[in-house]
Amino acid sequence: MIAEGISQSLIAFFTYVLTILVILRIMRKTEPTIVVLISASAIYGFSIALAMVANQHVNFWYFSISYWFLVLSFLLAFGAVYKSLSLRMLLVLLEKPNRAHSTQSFREEYIFGDSFDNRLQLIIDQGLAKRREQNEFELTSRGANWAASLVKLQRLFGIMRSG
Repeated sequence: MIAEGISQSLIAFFTYVLTILVILRIMRKTEPTIVVLISASAIYGFSIALAMVANQHVNFWYFSISYWFLVLSFLLAFGAVYKSLSLRMLLVLLEKPNRAHSTQSFREEYIFGDSFDNRLQLIIDQGLAKRREQNEFELTSRGANWAASLVKLQRLFGIMRSG
């Protein structure tokens, strides 16, 4: 029974990985984090439903524990690769003809430019703030609701600072 639940979860996990490999290539404009998170839940539910339709016994707890352990491990690795500043810097070095790049250039591109400007643009793109003037931003009602919810969540977990 234990082995059956674990083997079913392995099949579901590999289905999940194959699914996101395909979906990420098809839905290039969709945020990859949304794709991997929604796919994880969808494949989980689909796998259980498919097993029930096929009249297979599913050891729910062993299946669930194994599947979510594998998915969460994958998500940690995916997140590290997807958002790694260090990895992006290494790739820049790899692409340079002499495999070298100045410290000042890295600082300007990734700390002052890329990171800061991209975060501001992301906030605007998601409708959380809008540009009022050249150097001024204004919180939207959606942004205010998000911020208020996050403050409540931080207080719940005793988080005094973030970012």
